[in-house]
Amino acid sequence: MSIFSNLLEDCIEIFMDDFTVYGDDFDQGLHSLNRVLERCRQKDLVLNFEKCHFMVTEGIVLGHIVSSRGIEVDLAKIAVIARLPYPTNQKEIRAFLGHAGFYRQFIKDFEKIAQPLARLLQNEVEFEFSDACKAAFQFLKDRLISSPIIRAPDWNHPFEAQKKYDVTEKEMISVVFAFEKFRPYLLGSKVIVYTDHATIKYLLAKKESKPRLIRGDNEEAIPDAFPEEHLCLIESSPECRWINQAEGVDQGNHRSKGQNTRKEPWFADMANYLVTGELPRRDEITRAQKLKLKSDSRYFYWDDPYLWKWGQIKEAYEFCKKCPRCQLTGGISTRDEMPQNPIIVCEIFDVWGMDFMGPFPKSEGNLYILVAVDYVSKWIEAKATRTCESREVAKFLKSNIFTRYGVPRAIISDQGTHFVNKTIEALMRKYGVNHRLSTPYHPQSNGQAEVSNREIKAILEKTVNPTRKDWSRRLEDALWAYRTAFKMSIGMSPYRLELEKLRLDAYDSAMWYKEKTKMWHDKNLRRKELKVGQKVLLFQSMLKLMPGKLRSMWIGPYTIVAVRANGAIEL
Repeated sequence: MSIFSNLLEDCIEIFMDDFTVYGDDFDQGLHSLNRVLERCRQKDLVLNFEKCHFMVTEGIVLGHIVSSRGIEVDLAKIAVIARLPYPTNQKEIRAFLGHAGFYRQFIKDFEKIAQPLARLLQNEVEFEFSDACKAAFQFLKDRLISSPIIRAPDWNHPFEAQKKYDVTEKEMISVVFAFEKFRPYLLGSKVIVYTDHATIKYLLAKKESKPRLIRGDNEEAIPDAFPEEHLCLIESSPECRWINQAEGVDQGNHRSKGQNTRKEPWFADMANYLVTGELPRRDEITRAQKLKLKSDSRYFYWDDPYLWKWGQIKEAYEFCKKCPRCQLTGGISTRDEMPQNPIIVCEIFDVWGMDFMGPFPKSEGNLYILVAVDYVSKWIEAKATRTCESREVAKFLKSNIFTRYGVPRAIISDQGTHFVNKTIEALMRKYGVNHRLSTPYHPQSNGQAEVSNREIKAILEKTVNPTRKDWSRRLEDALWAYRTAFKMSIGMSPYRLELEKLRLDAYDSAMWYKEKTKMWHDKNLRRKELKVGQKVLLFQSMLKLMPGKLRSMWIGPYTIVAVRANGAIEL
């Protein structure tokens, strides 16, 4: 490909060790062939005459018939596909999709049509060649037999520039643009491109690639000799002028003994000493001044073209810290969290937390687990469900919670549509239950339900078989293991707490455990004193899970309207 790099997409197309020379008419084709054969002669490239076909109007290229009409499907290959019977196993389906996928450009919406067949290639899916699969199989065969002809575009009409590039091409184009932009500064210099894109590193090391990624044009050679330099003096103000005494350059700042033609800035001697390591002459400053200059140089730092004092670095940090744009960058850590406010409940079965787990591998038609946990006793109720809809939630509350443990005061859940809808709202209003919703993207608001979900899932992982399709039958055993296990927060198991005389001890244990947890959590937090009227930024928790490049995770600023007793802030 490198031999014909300047002829690609002009009069020749190359694939592996085969190439095709083309032209709009006979004379142009003959001219293109002459250019290619001349290049072969120059590079001593030998061609096999028996495999060469000259001046043809139609030919087979990679299983396609290419002619002046356009690109067509090779009927000889399609005839084999048309006679195929219905597949009987995954291997035959994979072979059919492989052959048909070779001509997918001729079939519109190929992926949608082949979806029933592709589903049978998934693991843990029973092979059943349904009517939908038969229809898709026959439809693809009919489309291949009567496939359209793909014609080349008419280049006499205007076209829009291509806008869709993949990530690799965009980053390669940015490198090319940077080299063209800074070409006068890069001539004769060694340039190193630093990148963490593995594909770009591969393409740069690869000798053959698409002309779109590796350009082969040699518009102007870079000379080997370093170009002549011209030194220029740029002045923005008299204070920013560079003072050079080591060289004999007249900048209008020469000192003469006993008089100065122009007053130099106070940092001139310090800057010169930090850069060159040379002190002023004896006739300019005294020995004591030299010692002081050396001593003071420890507190200054030269960063061309600026002179910094170490105390100014802290001032610069404070200045940047107050910059509105700088405050919108960066993330958040655990030290920036708000202090814990544990949920203290006195009576058993007064407050329940609910959540859905799943989807899991299908087990007896079930995909989800609906979990409810009591905040005092840690008693858990769970049910395997086929869907995660509101009717499953309403049925579970009536049969598993209200009829067994009485109507609770409050139920805590997330803001999913299976919990926030008219059906659940009417049920809560009917029984007088306060429905509380957790903060979006903040699972700590319903922490007890999340902890119970994690423990139930851990038990099921250890008890299910390798196919993981019997978890619905193991769910009752997992609930028994959870209910009879010792809970540190209440000092006993949820099963023992069913006895009335132990509930007070459990409440004391829960209070002690939550106080210890709050103290351990809050001791490393950054203390923030928020007052009414202050302006603050709000962190978008959603972007912590789904961040975007060059996108700020903060919004605002907002004004604080009220500060609640529990630590909540109203903006």
